[in-house]
Amino acid sequence: MTLLKEEEKRKHVHDLVEQGQKQGTRDYQVSRTTTTNPTLLSKEEEEKQLQSFQEKAIMKVFATIEQKRRDVERRKRAQEKRERDQEEEEKTKVKKEMEFHKRWREGDRVDLRVGSWRDFQGGDGGKKKKKSRWS
Repeated sequence: MTLLKEEEKRKHVHDLVEQGQKQGTRDYQVSRTTTTNPTLLSKEEEEKQLQSFQEKAIMKVFATIEQKRRDVERRKRAQEKRERDQEEEEKTKVKKEMEFHKRWREGDRVDLRVGSWRDFQGGDGGKKKKKSRWS
């Protein structure tokens, strides 16, 4: 299994290097054709220049891949952070709800609410005098 993955990785890297070399060759040819004053270089100097273009293109290919990897990693961390924040918000909401219900069910308040309802239900047919809370 490891050997297979290493072989696949090696092939992938080799393909990337080939891609960089091809791009470097294209860049070299473009620079040679667009130069207004093409200088006559020896075969060895041309090879060095071509190799320089290819090396730069290979580095660009790998740099691009690394940038994409880092971007994916950054987005993944941001998504995980959003999920953690959402869970934390949910926990806070549940905690506040529980506290509200706890306060809602406190002894005297429940008796007051249920008592008023029972007084209303069991009424003697007429209107009763309401108790004022402020007196």
